[in-house]
Amino acid sequence: MEKDRQIELIEQNIIPIISFAVGASLLLLFASTKYEPLLYIGLIYVSGALLVNTVYLFYLILQLIKNWDNYYEIFIRIGITLSNIPISILFTYIVINHLL
Repeated sequence: MEKDRQIELIEQNIIPIISFAVGASLLLLFASTKYEPLLYIGLIYVSGALLVNTVYLFYLILQLIKNWDNYYEIFIRIGITLSNIPISILFTYIVINHLL
């Protein structure tokens, strides 16, 4: 039963999980190839991911207001979504230092 609940939580957080996976993949691909157009693709991706994750965060906040009974699960989802912010800052810092 607990494993089903964990799988459900992962499925509900598919947006931030995919956002992290694609961002990490772009970073690794750039770090290994040094292919400069990946920088522009990465910047466009970060902008789009920021927009999508912001919309998703507002959706979660609305869900929290409407479904206070499930506050624990929603707070976990919000935390996972917000964890992408420092990760994206770290990835951007790595790329900038790698270029200089």
